[in-house]
Amino acid sequence: MKNILDKINRSHEIEATKLAKHEVELATIDTLKNEVIGYNKLLDSYNNGFKSMQTQLRDLSVKFGKLADTYMSWFAAYNDTEEKASQLGIKLPNDIIKLEKDAISKSNEARDMGNKLYKFLQ
Repeated sequence: MKNILDKINRSHEIEATKLAKHEVELATIDTLKNEVIGYNKLLDSYNNGFKSMQTQLRDLSVKFGKLADTYMSWFAAYNDTEEKASQLGIKLPNDIIKLEKDAISKSNEARDMGNKLYKFLQ
């Protein structure tokens, strides 16, 4: 009788071990599944952030280009005014001449920044 009980107990232990093994495997699978779902959500979030940043950079690139064009219009008006003043025999004030030199630098900077952003987006 003792042998039969020992056999039943051993059989029960073996079955319990097998069940525990299956529970561990199922827990591992659930963990892996939940982790990758979390990673996918992070990737989606990062992609959305990236797309938003691309849009902002594209808009900023366009704004830099438009600002450089605005400077060009200002230069045309400046040159026209300078020519008219010269015909009258007068020189433009020094502060306006200094602003024109500064505007050249700023115009180039705006154009360069717009181009850099445009190239970055390619």
